[in-house]
Amino acid sequence: MKGILGERLTKDDINAEIVRKGSHKGLRYFIIFSQGAWYCAYVVIPKKSVFYENTHWCDEPLSRLDVHGGVTFTDRHPFVNNRWCVGWDYAHYGDYMWTLMEIEEECKYAIDQIIKIDNNEES
Repeated sequence: MKGILGERLTKDDINAEIVRKGSHKGLRYFIIFSQGAWYCAYVVIPKKSVFYENTHWCDEPLSRLDVHGGVTFTDRHPFVNNRWCVGWDYAHYGDYMWTLMEIEEECKYAIDQIIKIDNNEES
């Protein structure tokens, strides 16, 4: 994750905290509460995945991920030792307030999609 001037950010640079983390089918996910106002969800992407170091949000395969509001983050994340992550947020105009349980279920659904896409299965 980089700041405005392109420098790598650290945990101390981000006004957020991890509020839930877990794993599903061998992939890790975590949820942060950002700026004291909204949630963001992330899946840690393994190096062998077609999602690894993929930054083209509007192109395949990222555009195929069916997550709330679409993918809004693809980069190394300081909260997980700068491992590559794909993420999305819950701060869209008119959003209803998602519960942590609902967001966690969506993380698992995203992981299911990532595994299918990595295995060249139709999603």
